[in-house]
Amino acid sequence: MIDLYVCSKPLQYFNIKNIGSVKYESSYKILAFVGNFNDADKFVSNVRKYDAFWNQVIFLHNRKEREEYIKSQKINNLFVENDSSWRMLKIVLRGNVRRLYVFEEGIGTYKDVYYPILMKFLRKMAGIGNHYGAAWFCKNVFLYEPDFFNKRFHSNRGIPFKDTFIEGLEKNQQLLSHLSESLPKALYVSNKRILIYLTNYDINADIIRKMESIKGEYDLLIVKPHPHIKNPKVKSKDVVVLYTNMMIEIVLFDLIKRNNKIEVWHYASTSVVHFLKYIKQVNLSTSIPIFDEYVNYVSTLVSTKND
Repeated sequence: MIDLYVCSKPLQYFNIKNIGSVKYESSYKILAFVGNFNDADKFVSNVRKYDAFWNQVIFLHNRKEREEYIKSQKINNLFVENDSSWRMLKIVLRGNVRRLYVFEEGIGTYKDVYYPILMKFLRKMAGIGNHYGAAWFCKNVFLYEPDFFNKRFHSNRGIPFKDTFIEGLEKNQQLLSHLSESLPKALYVSNKRILIYLTNYDINADIIRKMESIKGEYDLLIVKPHPHIKNPKVKSKDVVVLYTNMMIEIVLFDLIKRNNKIEVWHYASTSVVHFLKYIKQVNLSTSIPIFDEYVNYVSTLVSTKND
């Protein structure tokens, strides 16, 4: 039997690398990429080349291929970003998955999904619940803030990754640098004022215009398209667009080390939460109230550690 790890973007790959060992793990480990992110084929090819941990690295083009592959295997431990779905329930009921684990995806892992009353009832009766880690067949959820998760959902399934996010970046920085295209030379700066816009699934032209209107307040304007935007287009001579699938966390980590003053505009992105001590963040989203609660929780932890 195999251990199968499934991810759909570079951040999920990074989190999988941070899972560590589990009980009853198999010696044969397969990493499966679902290829719906920018330059997925190049990223997967580089993982095969530079990450020797895996017995096999495979590329699946979509969710349907993912499901068919899972069904075709005898799986000892399955690691996915979401257990709370009808599709995953159908897979587990086939009986070829012994244990299932969930790993943190982002703020979505910490929030309820609100369904109509009837659907909520049906999901409860089926045992898949209304949030990640709620399904009856989920053994544990690997998280950067497991206490926040457990208190919020009155659960004991949340457990920590082996390293903090920053520790994981430090340990894997060399490997991660091989997996994505190099950053533009414009980003190799020090002691600068930098504004970064992390887009959602769409690039907001109004935000770009807003950045252009205040460009005099910053030395560098950066736009980082969401990894699932395959052909991002930004029409502006004033901004540097990161046409790369490199994790924004790596970019922030490097810019912070170079003593830059950074402000990040984003849509409830947990990417900024790991750097609250070093950056200014502006949440453009109003649809995910749990994000502000999460930020306050992490900020309190950071303040406590510094006291």
